[in-house]
Amino acid sequence: MYQKMGTTTFVVLNCVPVDNVSVLFVDGTVTCYTHWQYAVLAYAAGCVTPFCIVLLVAPSMLRRRQLSVVAFFAACLCPLPFLVVWLIRHLWRYARPPSPPTAETREPLDPGTLAVLGILLTSCSEVQGQVKVIQQSDLITLTLALSNLKPRPGNPARAV
Repeated sequence: MYQKMGTTTFVVLNCVPVDNVSVLFVDGTVTCYTHWQYAVLAYAAGCVTPFCIVLLVAPSMLRRRQLSVVAFFAACLCPLPFLVVWLIRHLWRYARPPSPPTAETREPLDPGTLAVLGILLTSCSEVQGQVKVIQQSDLITLTLALSNLKPRPGNPARAV
């Protein structure tokens, strides 16, 4: 659904010059830069592009435990407000002086977060051919945790 909406959005924004007049590429009788195209442009700027940015930024935030799985899914549904909040937090974090490092050990990721990261990383590796996002130790932890997950009763696992 997202792919179709994103593709359609940018198709109706694709204008070409014909006889010194900008018209839509898909329909040369429609003049460009009318009121409805500005609404489509606002939709692209407010929904389509921020969604892509969420998909690029959120997996690393999940891995660093700066984002919960619930917040990730909420950011996918309404990306622009979450990006604004994340940007403000990021700027706030770098505006303050750094705190001294502590000798805390990291808690292991919960199974739900590991499952979401596994899905995202599998998708990334199919598209890019390699994943540089996670370290080798995290990949081993992710693989072991995913192999130990069992389906819920009454919810048989699908064959992939």
